[in-house]
Order: sequence, then structure tokens, then C-alpha cells
Amino acid sequence: MAEELLTLQTPHHNPVMILTRTDTADGVLAQSILASDEYRLGWISQLDGVALDIGAHIGTVALALLADFPGVRVVAVEPIPDNVDLIQRAGASFIAEGRLTVLPAAAGAPGDDTATISYGYTEARDIDPDYVHQNRFIGGMWRKDAGWEGQTVTVPVVTLRQLAADYSPAGFVLCKIDCEGGEYPFLSDGAELVEVIIGEWHDGGPERIKAILDPTHTVLVLEDHGGTGTFIATRRNGPKTAPRKRGQKRLVTK
Repeated sequence: MAEELLTLQTPHHNPVMILTRTDTADGVLAQSILASDEYRLGWISQLDGVALDIGAHIGTVALALLADFPGVRVVAVEPIPDNVDLIQRAGASFIAEGRLTVLPAAAGAPGDDTATISYGYTEARDIDPDYVHQNRFIGGMWRKDAGWEGQTVTVPVVTLRQLAADYSPAGFVLCKIDCEGGEYPFLSDGAELVEVIIGEWHDGGPERIKAILDPTHTVLVLEDHGGTGTFIATRRNGPKTAPRKRGQKRLVTK
């Protein structure tokens, strides 16, 4: 499969190299995430400690965080073997420095040992075939009732508390999460271990993710697309905020 190594600009205007597949939406997605700052990484002025990238895909967010913040280490969780390979090769220098760990796993809740994730789609009912083909390496994109054809992979499940025990007993300064519905079981146990959670919810409105995070975090809805949307949740005893231009806020975490 043909590949291209893209040099893109992070939200803090640093160069970052992302390895993409040319016949997929990899490059478009990576450029969109960084150029539009989908996860509001540009709001963060300082980051020191361990961060999580849950549903890392090809590592766009993980690698951008590493490029922007010399004091951060990132644990990237991604179930699709082809994606894990791209992250490991693009982030080889960070892995060698001990700043990047890539786990071939799925996010889940305590009691779940393994998860079976769909990918490699060849078709999905009532969906444009080109769109299906371009997005075939996004794990879990289609539900069981979507009439999709493709393949699956079974991987270990990691929980938030397990990741903290293994990589950062003091907790995490940041968690970016975008894992096609896996956000609910993953964040349902141990959300208080994360200072700032930025991500996407699925399968409805923001009420479900708010119900999980409201006890410990202040949740701000960034965009609501109807069925999916993005949010940022700041732990109440977590990082301070400072005003930004145009009413935005800049997060300081350490």
C-alpha cells in the first residue's frame, strides 16, 4: 500500500511528521484535525506529565502533543494493527526517547478482557462506496446493524485505572478520546484521574457523556452535530484557566 510522510503544522505552529496511506482519508483527516484544531490543543499553553490518546488512529494528536510539549509523555491506545504500525514508524524517535508508548488495545471498562473491533470495510449499507473505502481503517466506525462487510480484530481491553497503574499512578494531565462509542465504558470508571478530557461523543446527544463526567469535571460542549459532537471537560480541582482573545480560554496543566 502506497504511503506518504506528511509534514504538517501543529496548533502551536511546530512541524510534525505523520505517516499516511495515500488511498485513504488519512492525510485529509490529519490535516483537518491540526488545521481546525478539532481537539482544541491550541488552548493548552503548558503540559507536563503523562497524556493519553485513546483511539489514536494514525497518531495525529499523540505526535502533535509530543512536538508541542517537551515535558509530556504520551500513551497512545489504538486497536487496528495497520494504524499501530504507522504510529510506531512515524513516532520512532519519540519511542526511542521513552516519550511515546503505543498500545495495540481497545479502551473499555473493568471486567472486559478483550474487544472485537471492525475495520477494513469493503461496503456498508446505503453508504457511498468511496467513503467506505477511504475510511476503512477507522476502527468500529460501523455498528452491527449497519450492514457492513469487512474484517475484525480482537485485542486486549485497557481501562483507565489500569493505564494509570501501569504508566502514571498520579494520574494524567490530558486525555484525548475518540473511539466510536468506547468513551462511555472507558470514562465510567476513573475519570477523576484525568485533569482535562477532550474528545468526541457518539450515539446521541451530550447528556450521556455529561452524566459520566459531571460529578468530577466541568463539561463544555464544543460542537453538537446531532448524534456526535465534541467536548472538553476540566477537572474541578485541576488546571487553572486564563482568558484568551475572543472569549476563549487557555488551559495550563502540570
